[in-house]
Amino acid sequence: MEDILKHWWLLLVGGLLFLVLGFVSLAYPMTALLSVALYIGLIALATGIMSLAFAFSNMSAGGWGWRLFEGIVDVLFGLVMLIHPMISAALIPVIIGIWVFIRGLMYLIDALSWRRNRLRDWSGYAVIGVLLMVFGFLMIIDERFGLLPVAYLLAAIFLFVGFASLIVAFSMRRAKRETA
Repeated sequence: MEDILKHWWLLLVGGLLFLVLGFVSLAYPMTALLSVALYIGLIALATGIMSLAFAFSNMSAGGWGWRLFEGIVDVLFGLVMLIHPMISAALIPVIIGIWVFIRGLMYLIDALSWRRNRLRDWSGYAVIGVLLMVFGFLMIIDERFGLLPVAYLLAAIFLFVGFASLIVAFSMRRAKRETA
């Protein structure tokens, strides 16, 4: 577990990137929807690379494969968004919904791992994962999530993921200090 906690700052950087994306989405909901598709692609690609680095740097710890899976999904998602931004913009509710759902699932899996290792703050991380799964599911199935509501919902989700990632990163840093 100590190896996992050592790289807490990677989640911090990913969280900051999500916060930037969230504020951009709030400022320009419709006119920047195409840009948001590109931003999402860039952020997903960057956070995917960070998740891959996190997974590979923690191969000695159990459960690193889930972080590897998350990184692969993020990288593939980012590449699709960057290669086909017009199609991505039109399909944002479904594409983002799937991505957010998978990210929430990964948070929930991480939280359960934290619980098994008796780390504090696991329940908050589990709640974040479940909420992300609900947001993602709603984006996939509910047609009322058209482009404008999706733009604002995305902003809220990105801000939520950003702040949640910061909370988790600082919790990991605290846990690292406590175990040192």
